[in-house]
Amino acid sequence: MYDRIPPQAPSVESSILASILITPDLIPKAIEYLEPEDFYYTPNSKIFTEITALYDDGQVPDIVLISENLKTNGIEAHLSEIFEMSTSTNIDGFINILKEKSARRKIIKDSALIQNQLYIEDSDIGDAINQIELLNEHLEAYSNKAGIKRRRRGRLIHIKDVKEDVENFWRKGKEKIGISFNSWPIFSKHYRLVKGTINVLNGIPTHGKTSFIDAIIIESIISSHWKWAIFSPENKPYYLHIQPLCEKYSGKPFFGDGAISSGELDNSLEDLNNYITFLEPDINNRTLKAIKRLMLESLKENKINAVVLDPWNKIEMDLRKGESETQYIARSLLDLQYMARSHNIYIGIVAHPAKMYRAPKQTRYPVPTLYDLSGGANWYNGVDNGITIYRDFRDNHIEIHVQKIKFKNHGKIGTCYFKYNKYNGRFHEIKKSDLKKDDDSECFIIPEDVKPAEVQTEIWQDKF
Repeated sequence: MYDRIPPQAPSVESSILASILITPDLIPKAIEYLEPEDFYYTPNSKIFTEITALYDDGQVPDIVLISENLKTNGIEAHLSEIFEMSTSTNIDGFINILKEKSARRKIIKDSALIQNQLYIEDSDIGDAINQIELLNEHLEAYSNKAGIKRRRRGRLIHIKDVKEDVENFWRKGKEKIGISFNSWPIFSKHYRLVKGTINVLNGIPTHGKTSFIDAIIIESIISSHWKWAIFSPENKPYYLHIQPLCEKYSGKPFFGDGAISSGELDNSLEDLNNYITFLEPDINNRTLKAIKRLMLESLKENKINAVVLDPWNKIEMDLRKGESETQYIARSLLDLQYMARSHNIYIGIVAHPAKMYRAPKQTRYPVPTLYDLSGGANWYNGVDNGITIYRDFRDNHIEIHVQKIKFKNHGKIGTCYFKYNKYNGRFHEIKKSDLKKDDDSECFIIPEDVKPAEVQTEIWQDKF
């Protein structure tokens, strides 16, 4: 009956299934932390797989649907037995037990493979060593699965161990790394997309952060074929976000004179489908942990080069006991930095200033810095590179203030200027000397009684 190696906890498995079938609100939690392979008993694994499939299809799983869909001998009787098990609306303890049992089985399986290779006298010992190295790579996942903090011994690094890296850096260290933007040569001198870095993209609401980031995404696709994963819950439904991406990619508007044709739209959508994936966590679980799981899934499935989280304040805070928001931000940025380094991807985080202040009798807000973000110094100290996107309403141009560059070969601090083409949503780089007052257009000045967050999108679309 039990066709896998112990350890096992069949009664716990049945209790979890009974709990989520009787209380469907518990299904998202079970799906987040458990996988079918975590169930030792094969029928339980099949039932959990079917519950997940039905839930993903928007149906409420019940015994009738599961029995009908599986049509396996013994499933209906087993489901009846499950409903006789004790249930709980708080199944966290059950889930933790099951995760630990599953982690134990995985370690036993990997260890057995190593032992079997070593017992075969004519086998290559290198295969066993490779298997040990693979086990070491899996330890992080097993530790997370078991809910324990891995004890790391660490190691000593001698200069001779990294001599080759130092010599390579001596030969190539002055070379600019990261991808440049073909259409923006000036900006490319100041800021480039570098894998293995975490970046903050700052700006006052309505100043065009998302539009400029979309332009960065399209430029990277066109110039370097980068693949992106995007978390952008404010740009829903998705066709409202895909519209400006298509405009920037094709160079044509969606509607009106010179609009993109049906064939051009099909081509744009087909091309962009190869380079862009949207991250869609469950509406009741938008924690960074849940989003990171989707990032890892996208890494495996799509081999992405970059991720953008837009905006940070739409990610649900998962505070530990006694942890402040500032401490949470510091921990989260460190976690994301580790992810960027270990998977060699670019991570961009869109963030809003906490508060904005104007000098007396001034109608313009000053350019915010990374220190103005909620969480303060963590946003400056905890990232590799940071820029602020600022719109000057007096002559309707965009300023990109590069405020932090950790390494000189990533770029340099400075300000770049752009004009926005409302015909196709593209940004055209200009020199500071080219800035002129547009006498034919109205300048939008934020009224005294209006805060940045209250500036309406309609004003932005109409004036910009």
